[in-house]
Amino acid sequence: MAYPYQQQPQQQQQQWYGPPQQGGGMPPQQPQGQQYYYQGQPQQGGMSQQPQHQQPGHYAGGAPPPQQQQQQQQQQPPRPGAAQPQGWCGQYYSQIPQQELYELQRWFRSMDRDNSGSISANELANVAVGGSVLGIDNGMKLIRVFDVDGNGTIDFNEYASLHKFLLSMQQTFKMGDKDGNGRLDAREIHEAILKGGFTNVSFKAAQGLYNKYNRSGMGLNMAEFISIVAHIALARSVLERLDYDRDGRITVNIDQMYEISANF
Repeated sequence: MAYPYQQQPQQQQQQWYGPPQQGGGMPPQQPQGQQYYYQGQPQQGGMSQQPQHQQPGHYAGGAPPPQQQQQQQQQQPPRPGAAQPQGWCGQYYSQIPQQELYELQRWFRSMDRDNSGSISANELANVAVGGSVLGIDNGMKLIRVFDVDGNGTIDFNEYASLHKFLLSMQQTFKMGDKDGNGRLDAREIHEAILKGGFTNVSFKAAQGLYNKYNRSGMGLNMAEFISIVAHIALARSVLERLDYDRDGRITVNIDQMYEISANF
């Protein structure tokens, strides 16, 4: 499905997300003017299907430089027994085959512009989703959601969960856009949120979020939908961290309420 706000080459009409153009953390030594698109058409559950001649996670600009290829061969993904994301966001990590973890390293390195081994909110803010960059607000929210160890950045394991989450939300948006106009209207948004896995969001809450993020007044585009699910994901993560007895309810004092509200 092509979106009116998303410029893609004519031969590519696929959903995508990935690093932005020059200055946005793409692999070096690529021809100028070459745009980078994620080639996978996400399937339900966030899995991506690739043409046989192209491996998942590769950019349209061709193979990386030889030095980067050598680094990719030498670097190993985390072992199954290594620390992995927990909680509700850990479900996305569990969907990733071991081979795909190798391929996701290229994405991770291209976004890690300072080569620190982790991705900050500023680096994540430059990632393009649906033709628009995430922006610092979404970047900060998603960092808080997927930063399991609480160090303020996301490492490779945490990034892998985030990557799968974004692919899953892309597919959810496409499925929810029943009239194919590239936007979700007030009737479509609640169903899309439910299909995205947030089954405890009421119709009233969905309408409130729709009104908050429908900045154009013309319905939600992909980037605005990501803003909504980032908001919901953060709220769910905050609840999960404070719900010590896991009954879906929390009791907070005024100081904790201030702290929670600061996240939004």
